[in-house]
Amino acid sequence: MKIFCKKLKEGSFTVEEKKYSLEWMLEKTHLGWIVSGRVKGKPGRLEVVRFDIPKRLLINNWQSWGPCKPVDKDFRLSGIKDLVKENVETLNIFSPVPDLLEGNILSDYFIAWDEGLLGFLSSEIAHPFFVTEGAEMVGYLDFFEVTFEDWVPLEKLLILEGSPV
Repeated sequence: MKIFCKKLKEGSFTVEEKKYSLEWMLEKTHLGWIVSGRVKGKPGRLEVVRFDIPKRLLINNWQSWGPCKPVDKDFRLSGIKDLVKENVETLNIFSPVPDLLEGNILSDYFIAWDEGLLGFLSSEIAHPFFVTEGAEMVGYLDFFEVTFEDWVPLEKLLILEGSPV
C-alpha cells in the first residue's frame, strides 16, 4: 500500500508540485493508520492511496440512499453509457465522477474487504472515491479544478487492517 506515492511510513511529509502544495501526515493507531493534511493551489484529482485489489470488496454508492454491495475483484460496470445515451448528463445521477463509471469498480467514501477498510471521514471540500486502475485500487480526492489561495484541510483517510470487517 502506498500513500501519496510513498510506502507506509509514519511521519510528516511535504510535496511541492507545479500546480499545488501538499502537507500530509501518516499516523499509526492501534487498529491501523490515519492520513491527514492540507493542500493549496489547484490539486485537481489528487491520488491519496494505492493498493492491490482484494479478491472480494464491499463498495459504496455516493448517494446516501444508494446500494452498498459486495463484488468480486473482476466485477466491472458496463452498459451505463448505453442506458443514458440520449441524455449524457444523467450520468451525474450515478456518480459525481461519471467519466470513471464504465469498465471500473467505483466506490465512494469507503471500501472494505475481509481484513480491512479504507474510509474517508468526510467530504466537505473534495469528493473522495476509490476506483480500479489495472490490478490496483486507487483512492482519490477530487477537488474539481478549484484553486485554493489558502491552505484547506484534506478529507482524513482511516485505514483499518488485520481484523475481519
